[in-house]
Amino acid sequence: MSNQMTLTVLNPSNGDEIISLPTDSMPEALEKIDRAHQYFSTKNHLPLHQRINLLENLITALLEEKSTIIAIMIKEGGKPYTDSISEFNRAIEGIKIAINTCLLYTSDAADDS
Repeated sequence: MSNQMTLTVLNPSNGDEIISLPTDSMPEALEKIDRAHQYFSTKNHLPLHQRINLLENLITALLEEKSTIIAIMIKEGGKPYTDSISEFNRAIEGIKIAINTCLLYTSDAADDS
């Protein structure tokens, strides 16, 4: 039997358990943060077109799993179906805004040269 701690996610409207997830100890979490920081501080960042492509792929993946994601949102947030759909759509729009903002600043920088 493992002594690993878990985080239990409950449905706020009825208290039912949705899922139980393993957690890290503080030293394990700090080590992961340090490794991530070291990795990102020593690696070249992705070119803009690759970052945009990743965000577009994220939108595609989210839309493919829309019904599953909305069902989880309803359980975890205890919100009505229509509110969960609106929240999902706002998330997709937020990603699209991020893509368009990157493109806007890229075109502005190109115009300045």
